Amino acid sequence: ITFSMTLTGLFAVFTWDNMFLDHRDFQNLLPLPVKNRTIYISKFFSVLAIVGIISLAFSGLSVLVYTVGFIMDAGPTVTQVLYHGVVLFLTIFFANLFMFLLLAALQAILFFLFRGHFLVRVSLTIQVGLLFGLGSVFVWFPRMVDTYPGIPMVISPHHYVFPPLWFN
Repeated sequence: ITFSMTLTGLFAVFTWDNMFLDHRDFQNLLPLPVKNRTIYISKFFSVLAIVGIISLAFSGLSVLVYTVGFIMDAGPTVTQVLYHGVVLFLTIFFANLFMFLLLAALQAILFFLFRGHFLVRVSLTIQVGLLFGLGSVFVWFPRMVDTYPGIPMVISPHHYVFPPLWFN
């Protein structure tokens, strides 16, 4: 879940300028005989489709391996296997959606707080910081497992600090 959320966050930072409809989009779409509501709904469903595709691309194999392993261990019925596979995929999907919408909310707050060239500078600085921060997950996360000799299975204060564990 951590790597999937990180990759979704990196994708959101790379598409930072296309998250919201801008002035150019409205100039191109408003002359068309389409309602404004339809434009916003289509943008929302495009975000859902992007997050769904990212979730499927980065976790489809792990969901398949998990369900096959579940079949081999417990010998459950087909409905139980489908249930657990769908629940795992939806967990990853909602974790990725959380990450994408969190970064979209950050960008929206920046739009409300800053204007003009200062917005571009602050936005670029935050984008670079997010790229380095999210990219560092691939360095420190594998080492984090080595620091805990036995990761506790009971809920600890660490569960409230590390966002991917919220979805577990």
